[in-house]
Amino acid sequence: MRFKKPISVSVIIVNYKSQEYLERLIFNFVKDLIKLNKEIEIIVFDNSFQLKSLELKKIIHSAGHGIPFRFLKSKKNIGFGRACNIASRKSQGKYLFFINPDCLVKPDQIKKLLKAFKFNPKIGIIAPYLINPKGKIQRYGFAQNQDIWDKLFAKDRNKAEKAEFKLNNKNLKKVKWVSGACFLIPRKIFFLVKGFDENFFLYFEDRDLSKKVRNKGYKTVIFKKVKIIHYESKSKISWSKRKKHYYQSQDYFFLKHYGKIALWIMKFLRLPIYIKNVYLSKFKIKT
Repeated sequence: MRFKKPISVSVIIVNYKSQEYLERLIFNFVKDLIKLNKEIEIIVFDNSFQLKSLELKKIIHSAGHGIPFRFLKSKKNIGFGRACNIASRKSQGKYLFFINPDCLVKPDQIKKLLKAFKFNPKIGIIAPYLINPKGKIQRYGFAQNQDIWDKLFAKDRNKAEKAEFKLNNKNLKKVKWVSGACFLIPRKIFFLVKGFDENFFLYFEDRDLSKKVRNKGYKTVIFKKVKIIHYESKSKISWSKRKKHYYQSQDYFFLKHYGKIALWIMKFLRLPIYIKNVYLSKFKIKT
């Protein structure tokens, strides 16, 4: 009698009107996953209610056989974090690999990320360098050091750095947070911190997750030798909506982690750029 091997990695992709990039990611991705020689599953959560499950199954079938696939969808856009949480609860993997549709994965990159967990049991999140198509590291792919807000206002500033942590590999870099566009996290740690905070509709949910993981004594690291192309912002969301979500999430993040005083200081300092992006952008003349 044969028993199914337990799922090792659950690949979770949240899509919102990025079908072209999603299809390319899956087609290239499946070929790499087959070579990994581990039990893998792919879960796609469609937030746009436009994708057809059959189309994606055909892509997976044409790239390779035998990889379990689940297709989830919502009748409306419920936000990135909430969609990830729903997909993670449907998953079975020991590790959860979250990746955006507008990323391009090269062969053996997941394998390298998985191996890194062997170097230190205190690694909670590991991510690659995110680079643009020209090969330059993206500015908002991670943050390495604490900023002035953490030093002055963080409610958890005495708690976060208690755990001793030494990296036993020169290719790993300890960072403060990584982008939610692509990262790997053990299932037990993701559920230990209760996943993403669903009050973030879009933006800052990744920073919040890293902060929660850090507060449990685990660390977030970048694997310097793994670089994944991220085309960035390829879902069809307007500039004004992006900025609206960004500032709403930023306000909630500051209130949650730094308190009301820090929130109002930040909003005052942000005012010129807020006016420029929210109000003056409406009067831009197209040339």
